[in-house]
Amino acid sequence: MVGQVTGEETESVSTQYPIGMIMEADKEPDMSYRLSMESGFKNSPMAKLLREYGSQDLKPLGLSTENKVQLIIGVEELGPEMIMDRGSERAPRLPRYHLTSEDWDRVQSAVTELQIFLQQAASLIEKCQNHFLVDPGDTLLPILAGTSSLGQMNIAWKAIRLRVELGTKALRKYVAEYQLQVGASSLTLLSTLCS
Repeated sequence: MVGQVTGEETESVSTQYPIGMIMEADKEPDMSYRLSMESGFKNSPMAKLLREYGSQDLKPLGLSTENKVQLIIGVEELGPEMIMDRGSERAPRLPRYHLTSEDWDRVQSAVTELQIFLQQAASLIEKCQNHFLVDPGDTLLPILAGTSSLGQMNIAWKAIRLRVELGTKALRKYVAEYQLQVGASSLTLLSTLCS
């Protein structure tokens, strides 16, 4: 679980909260606070986003994005039950191998939803201009949708599984960046957290 935030119903983060930083009354450049952190992290837009990430209420089949992501991470290699083989007698325009429809729907849904959460989390960090891409260039999902090489499909699976796992780490980093509180020294944003 990315965050330990539970409770209140999820709300649309992007429509209810403007994004930015609020300076303290004395306007010292070293002292800044995240928007909506005045009453603590629990009521912040990031906390609401994490609750939505782990929520099963609005998701088909009762699986949260977090559950879908964990299912992908839990499968290290494709098993024969996950792959459909159209055989050598297939129409030439159709790829021979593809994921079963159930596995394809789960992977596509997990990757798409995780990407949306990463974008939303990064948008809550003022100086974050980039965010992690789960499937950069949309190269891995099309291979899992269909390819003529079983080896290529297995490599694509391992790569998308790793990218999903790295995406969860990026989400945790965005949460940590959001939670940074100003101490005695100035706030230094780590550029690696927003990449």
